[in-house]
Amino acid sequence: MRMYRLKNIAVLIGLFGLGLLGPIFNTAASWMMADVALLILGLSGLSLIWPISMLTVTVDEPVISGTPWSLTVRNGYWPAVMLINAETVSWQGSVWHRQQIPVTQPLQRGVYQTLPFEWRVQVPGLFEKRALLRLQQPMVVLPKANLTQAQILKDRLTTEWATIGQNDFQIRDFHPYQLGDDVDLIDWHQTAKHGDVIVREFEQAQPQAPVFAFINQADEAYEARLSLFAGLIEQGADAWVIGSQITVTPTLTDLALLEPDTQIAALPTQSGLVVLAPGDWVAPDDAQIRIVRLSHQQWQVTGGRQ
Repeated sequence: MRMYRLKNIAVLIGLFGLGLLGPIFNTAASWMMADVALLILGLSGLSLIWPISMLTVTVDEPVISGTPWSLTVRNGYWPAVMLINAETVSWQGSVWHRQQIPVTQPLQRGVYQTLPFEWRVQVPGLFEKRALLRLQQPMVVLPKANLTQAQILKDRLTTEWATIGQNDFQIRDFHPYQLGDDVDLIDWHQTAKHGDVIVREFEQAQPQAPVFAFINQADEAYEARLSLFAGLIEQGADAWVIGSQITVTPTLTDLALLEPDTQIAALPTQSGLVVLAPGDWVAPDDAQIRIVRLSHQQWQVTGGRQ
């Protein structure tokens, strides 16, 4: 900002210098240059008359936490305007009716009615007008979904449950022993009854889709867990948020508004439950679940009570 102000002061001095050329040299060319300088100063001064509140700001695309984004400015006619964040110029240029402005400063997830930015309009080196950037409607910043780790976790659990317990305990039928049948499946009662070796056939269990539960309790890995959970939701996984209440099938907008709870509801009884848990969370003694935790920047999957 300091260099920008010095530049403005230099421009102001230059314009005043051009304005003095007319009375000093008193020629047609010098008066023309003086008139141009005064016209530029006059137009810059007129820009301060228009209220910055006329600018309407909207965000047309979903904003993802931690990534660049853009906003759209309408209903303004400003020859020179700046967008300032923490005394740093984020953008500067002209606004004529409609302008798309890229913003590189990332935002944390949440809902914003105002943003940590302000508009500034200046007459070079002299005056300036400021106003906070206000949105026409609230802006939702979604959590950044960790799609890669979410897919790895889903594939791992689906593979485990597809290969463990493929047969349930209901006998579907019997058939005579054939080469290649598992000898553990021989039914000795039926074998003695029929005089031939008889093998049991079981109902084939369907691979079970995991249900992912996010424990809404604060810890150092809270945002990382939420990012993984958002990735699972984007990929269509069954998901719950377990806080003071249980939210079934939350949306990414729900996650943008999520704040840690101090009270956590009891874990529901659900087969195939996978819990994204904080490091100090303790599972119930009788819980038949998988627990996912972040340890040393790696996702660890364990079973049962930890």
